[in-house]
Amino acid sequence: QMIERQEKIKPILEKINMVLELVKEVDEGKDDYYVKNYSALSFVSSIMGQLKKRGKLSEKQMAGLNKVYKKYMKMKENKDV
Repeated sequence: QMIERQEKIKPILEKINMVLELVKEVDEGKDDYYVKNYSALSFVSSIMGQLKKRGKLSEKQMAGLNKVYKKYMKMKENKDV
């Protein structure tokens, strides 16, 4: 069962990894205060930990992850311009 669950969550885990890398890239070079209080880094890391531990996420967590992705994509586009 554990192997089945690992296979099932693999694509979700890859998406979370992608969002995590995006957040790290955008927040790179910002001071500790910003990262601690405003960055989505801890949120994304927490969700990844929960997915690995429990093997599932709630709809609200997935929606939150999507919001983080959209927000950070905009920030990245603005940063690149």
